[in-house]
Parts: sequence; C-alpha cells; structure tokens
Amino acid sequence: MELTINDIAKLANVSKTTVSRFLNGKYEFMSSDTRKRIQEIIDSTGYTPSNLARSLKTRKGKIIGLTIADMQNQFSSFIFKGISEVCCKKGYHVLVTEVNGDEKDAINSLLSYNIDGLIINTIGGNDEYIIDLAKKKNIPIVLADRSIGSKNTIDTVTCDNYIASYNLMKHLKKQGFENVAFFTSNMKNNSVKNLRYSAFCDAMSDIFKRNPKDTTYIDNFNLKDFIQKYRNSNTAIFCVNGSILLKVLDEVNNLNLSLKEENIGICSFDDWGWQELLNITTIRQDSYECGKICANLLFKRLENMDKTVEFIELPTKLIVRNSTKNEV
Repeated sequence: MELTINDIAKLANVSKTTVSRFLNGKYEFMSSDTRKRIQEIIDSTGYTPSNLARSLKTRKGKIIGLTIADMQNQFSSFIFKGISEVCCKKGYHVLVTEVNGDEKDAINSLLSYNIDGLIINTIGGNDEYIIDLAKKKNIPIVLADRSIGSKNTIDTVTCDNYIASYNLMKHLKKQGFENVAFFTSNMKNNSVKNLRYSAFCDAMSDIFKRNPKDTTYIDNFNLKDFIQKYRNSNTAIFCVNGSILLKVLDEVNNLNLSLKEENIGICSFDDWGWQELLNITTIRQDSYECGKICANLLFKRLENMDKTVEFIELPTKLIVRNSTKNEV
C-alpha cells in the first residue's frame, strides 16, 4: 500500500500539517529534532511525495518549466542536459515542452502546473508577453541562448554571437577569401541569427568592401547555381548554425559535388562532433554550460526577486579546420 502524508505524520508523531510544511521546505518554528525524525521516517519507508500534486496547491512544487524552440537541434539537447543536472542536485524536476507554433500556449501549459520558475528558449515575437510575466506577474524567468528587449530586461544567458561572427569573417579574410556568402533560415524575431547576420554585414562592408546583400541566402539554397557562379572565385560559405550547415552539406552530397574541388570554403556556428570528422571550421559554443548557468541564475532569482538583472555572454572558440584553409 502506498504511504500518504497521514501515515508519515502518525509514524513521526506529528501533525499532517507539520509533515506538509516539512515537504515544502517551510522549517520555521520546527525543531531540528522534529525535522530529523520526519526525514528518517521518509528515508526508511522510501516515501516519495508527489511534486505535481503539491504544485497544484502551492508555489513550492519544486518544478522548473523549460520551453525549447527545437528539441531535434543538438544545441537544445545540451542546454537541457545542463539545466537538468543543476535542478536535480537542488531537488527540482524539469518539465519541458517544445514550442510547436504558439509559444504562448507552450508557456501557459507549463504555468498551469504552478511551476516555481521558467527557462525560455524563445522563438521570438512574444517579447511583451514574456516581459509582462516577469515584471507584472513576478514569475522568475531566465532566457536561454536568445535575448529580448534591452540587456537589463530579463535575466539572459547567451554567447558572444556578434564578436564570434566578426572574428570568423576576419579569419576568412586572412585566409585569402575575397568574398563570403551567408546562408540562413528565416531570421525574423531570432536574436541569435540577427546578431550573426549583423556581424556578417558589418565585416563584409568593413573588411571585404562588398555589399552583403549580394551574397545573402535566406531559405533558398540553390547550391548548383551558387557553385557555378562562385567556383574558383575565392568565396566561402558562412552557415548561421549547425542545422543550416547540415542542410547545405546534404544538398552538396545530393548533387555529388565537392566544395573543396570547387575551391569554395565553408564554415559554421556550432561544433557538434561530426564537423570535426568532416574537417569543417566552426565556432564552438558551450550549450551545456549555458544550460547550467541558466539554471543557477534562475535559482538566484527564486531566492531574491529584487536582484539586479544579469545579462551573461559566454565566450566562444573558433575551431579552424581544413574547410577554410584557402589553397587557391
């Protein structure tokens, strides 16, 4: 038979209310002897309280809500791993949902469980709604990877997207490339893609003295036409992330082509392991560390709702491989 709070209360010779307060971490006016006795009984009986049932009655459900823009993205899986590790050590569970179209619905579904706080990997376009949750409804929120508003709006953990992208462009110039093409999916409301594209545009104007719009490709990757146009012209492809890189390489493979033989360089954000096998230059960002810092930042917010907003940009590392070593 499954034990209840009443059973634990009888075994510890205390009231049901006392056990409930203990389970919710409310130790005020509770002696250390009483706390020790309840804990020993819980340990010896193997009693496991229902966090979900408790969360429906109290804000202290020990559940952290997490929204992920794309669970199939390897970057997201590492963020989730980092968040889960920190939460587990603190005795919290992570309730995760993937955003499939409507981010507000995804967030509201998590809020229905009376979660203690939210970590949001936002798809963008819902800035006012998220800010309202944090500022007016006092819900502890940390943004993972992507930012909204100004840097003093909501606690955010991201990486140095602009600096890393600009430095990659400088690397390509040093390697002798005279032109760079930027390949991306739709950038609307995506702070990360927009920062990387902004750095690309600035570097094209500052360093390459070219119009960035001439070599900007959004969603439409016609590799056959691109290669015919730019073969033997000292051109490199800059993919906005690992997912786009994979899409480009897949099309190159379908066309039975070799970028190296066509004297076209290629590089990308994200270093997920397989890029090393293919000798592709990447910008490595530690999404696992990003997840851990997000979780720790959220717990700081839970402890002090009045604390100063933190905006953390994690450093990245340029991993130079053969794909951008120009031999032309």
